[in-house]
Amino acid sequence: MKRKVIVHKYSEDGDKVAVDNGIFHEFGCGYEVLEDGIGNYSTALVEMPDGSIENVPVELIVMRDNSVIAIDQIDQVRMAFLHQLERKTGWGRNEIKHIFEMAVDSVGL
Repeated sequence: MKRKVIVHKYSEDGDKVAVDNGIFHEFGCGYEVLEDGIGNYSTALVEMPDGSIENVPVELIVMRDNSVIAIDQIDQVRMAFLHQLERKTGWGRNEIKHIFEMAVDSVGL
């Protein structure tokens, strides 16, 4: 399920401040090393406008609405992501297409 989210960060005085929009992909897990051991916390994997993926603590995201992003919007994001990947890596379109097809096959689509 892909949903639009608003990503927040904590300001210096501890308030949550909206800093960007993104697309929620799925929940994840983060950790922090504490005096008594390791503490785990829930996160959201969020695709940022530049195509990067951030592992954001769940208290710092807000779902923008209850609707799931339409398939054509997902395709637009996918095409923008592939274009950015091609531009930033220098890989050719055929290499990217091959990697994409391998990823699709790996999830059984």
